[in-house]
Amino acid sequence: MNISLCDISKSDEKYKPDILKAIADCIQSNNFIKGKAVKNFEKEFAEYLGVKHAIGVSSCTMALYIALRALDVGQGDEVIIPDFTIAADIEPVLMCGAIPVICEVLGDGNIDPDKLERKISHKTKAIILVHLYGKPCDMDRIVALRAEYKIPIIEDCAQSFGSEHRDIKTGSITDISCHSFFPSKVLACYGDGGMIATDDDKLAEKCMMLGNHGRKPGERYKHELVGLNSRLPAFQAAVLSVKLKHIDEAIEKRRIAAKNYTNKLLKSVSVDYVVPPAEGIMNKHVYYMYSIQAYKRDELLKHLLDNGIKASIHYPIALSQHPIYAKYFETSDKVPVAHKLAKSVLSLPIYPGITEEQINYVVSKVAEFYE
Repeated sequence: MNISLCDISKSDEKYKPDILKAIADCIQSNNFIKGKAVKNFEKEFAEYLGVKHAIGVSSCTMALYIALRALDVGQGDEVIIPDFTIAADIEPVLMCGAIPVICEVLGDGNIDPDKLERKISHKTKAIILVHLYGKPCDMDRIVALRAEYKIPIIEDCAQSFGSEHRDIKTGSITDISCHSFFPSKVLACYGDGGMIATDDDKLAEKCMMLGNHGRKPGERYKHELVGLNSRLPAFQAAVLSVKLKHIDEAIEKRRIAAKNYTNKLLKSVSVDYVVPPAEGIMNKHVYYMYSIQAYKRDELLKHLLDNGIKASIHYPIALSQHPIYAKYFETSDKVPVAHKLAKSVLSLPIYPGITEEQINYVVSKVAEFYE
């Protein structure tokens, strides 16, 4: 049996005709940049999150960069980021000329609020949170820190679209949020794409201008900011509008699959060997990835791959373990939590179209390895 980590074609099969029609309509309109498709999707996206503004951009990496620029992050400023994440969270900070301050994480991979508070200094200009694998961070603690220190917070929601903390969707809790529509994401397009969301009118206008060569709408040759070209393609927006209508159903299927995985793993394998992901108090986890912590992780991965299961590792190296980024991390701990996670996390296949038979097969092969 061959099982992909994420099978986008199978997940989209139910509404494929609507997607193809949306693409055809976009081609027929001869409007590929900005236009009606993008405006409609931005409006729908903002309404889903419960925010005033959504600005389509080319990727989540560019969304983070634009958000930092909109917050006036620049040379010598400090931006706190979690250690256990992808390089796309540190790159925009460096692109702004700012100094990334890498912070330790909790056992679930999300930023540690206690360590976060200790990292705050008079140079701290912003904080980037990552809701890892689709599980919201400890937002009660973090929102309290935001109120106390008056520091803007950017939510990186690349993995958490549709997740909730206290019935409030991630991406609408802090000052500004950044989203990804990469093909493996919870809400995915057929290429690269991203979104910035905020309730702040001034931030929204600045983000829109920065991503469109520093211009306001309709002012083709009047550049008020040093911007760049970072726009969501119209046909991707058209695809995303179709998929957004079905997103709650898709998320529920992910959650059912995750619950199925957890129940079967706990019955089949000792927690000494495999620790399933936890939902978290007051959270709704969307399981962008179903990432376990596994004993002898690398050997287990090989066993699964040999049996046709396309498991993967997110992430095998913490930011502070990369030679080019290590200087931005200071710790007296010999084995930080992020470093332990880098040695043990393993993502099992999960997507809305995964079947119970496939889940049973994956679990049986995990159990077989530890037997």
